[in-house]
Amino acid sequence: MLRRSRQRKIKNTLSLVLTILLICAALLRISGLDLNSFFKKSESIQLSDDLETTEDNKATDISDSFDETKRDEKISEINAVKPLPNTASIYIYNNSELDASLRNHLGKTFFNSYVLKVGGDANKDQLLSGNLDSSANTELVCIGTVAYNFYTNQLDMTTCEINLNFETYNKVTGAKVSKLSHFFNESGPGFTNAKALQKALERIHP
Repeated sequence: MLRRSRQRKIKNTLSLVLTILLICAALLRISGLDLNSFFKKSESIQLSDDLETTEDNKATDISDSFDETKRDEKISEINAVKPLPNTASIYIYNNSELDASLRNHLGKTFFNSYVLKVGGDANKDQLLSGNLDSSANTELVCIGTVAYNFYTNQLDMTTCEINLNFETYNKVTGAKVSKLSHFFNESGPGFTNAKALQKALERIHP
């Protein structure tokens, strides 16, 4: 009888321990799921925050880059509009085109203290009307016309007659520069057209 009672107690104790273990296992499992869910949720929130921060940084970088690009473009526009100091461009037209000989001669005589530049669209009608928009980006702009007349003189030599008219403007202010604006009617003799032209050009100077 005593032995059966002890066996019953042991059996009840084991059942109680087993029940406790099962309950603990169930609680641990439930707790483990909740913890995993919590950690996963935390990781998801952190990842979302990281993505938002990255996107914000990208947006800031793009914005900064765009602002720098706009600033550089603005500086380029300002530099493009502002004429270069101590520079000059010369546009002297003969009957059909720009005259290189007159340009070189005026550059050496009237504009020798300036750096000569070429460029612009050089629209003849606009330039001759005083519109400087198509000229090169220089401080001074010289615009004029030239006409040549070659004939044989009494000594059977060639005479070159040059009619030259040019005006110079300050492109910054648009004002006419009187000391660099002139009219010439000069002639020079020579045994050839080239020599006669050279003599006539020599008489055109400040």
